[in-house]
Amino acid sequence: MKLFKTPQTLELEWIPEQEWQKVCTQRMIDIPHHPNEQLVGLAYNNQQQVVQVTRNIQAALSGYYVTLLENRQTNKTILSKRSHMTIQHLSTRLFGSVELAEFSLLDIHVREEGLGERGLLLEALIHDIQNKYTHYLVSGDFTDISYGGRVAAECFTRYGFTIDQDRLILKNYQDRLFVS
Repeated sequence: MKLFKTPQTLELEWIPEQEWQKVCTQRMIDIPHHPNEQLVGLAYNNQQQVVQVTRNIQAALSGYYVTLLENRQTNKTILSKRSHMTIQHLSTRLFGSVELAEFSLLDIHVREEGLGERGLLLEALIHDIQNKYTHYLVSGDFTDISYGGRVAAECFTRYGFTIDQDRLILKNYQDRLFVS
């Protein structure tokens, strides 16, 4: 799978698939298997630690996860090793011959030390949606997702989201295309 790196995002870096084995060997890392999850890719977080990005393949709600693979000797719980994002596919509708998929972004939780991992979660989501749908809308409650504004809007707008009346919105179409 070819992932993209957002040019203006400096805190993360995807590791090309052909380098996974080399990086894991050099850093003495095993890639864990998580039941009901599919590997999206490996990346470096903003602290240059290797993280694993996966997506849930079983649940009605889609989940994306970033798992810290380094510093496993610390006594951390799985919650302090993982960041996650939950998204719900609301509908796919046809407007003439044009298909529109709508999603609700329900939450993003980034572990305390996981700055930059929000970007990995958003990039994985955007990549999946762009590869499957020609036209899409992702929206969510900005106040809820940003923990009452404690997460800066720029953390989302750098990935193409806009904020309109407290709604976080990512879409790749003009509204006039979908007027019935």
